[in-house]
Amino acid sequence: MAQSSVSALSAYRQLLRATRIAFQDDYRMLYAARAEARRRFDENRRLGVDTPMQIQHAVEAAHILRHNIVQGVRDADSEDGKWSTSAPTLF
Repeated sequence: MAQSSVSALSAYRQLLRATRIAFQDDYRMLYAARAEARRRFDENRRLGVDTPMQIQHAVEAAHILRHNIVQGVRDADSEDGKWSTSAPTLF
């Protein structure tokens, strides 16, 4: 079974792109997510036995951010104050 290898730099870039998509309207969350990604990559800077596992974790986190995060927006015009949802756009 062939396994695709992804470099750490590629995984980091995927994660940054995913944070930009998921948190495009919330700058506090965007900066916090990027700071957390940077912190995690800095913690695991040296090559180790679990390096491929850490890279795969970053790729999976990027996938979740791109496909499974739904942004909620409070509808101010509604009397009951319901939340409406909008999925993040990819472009």
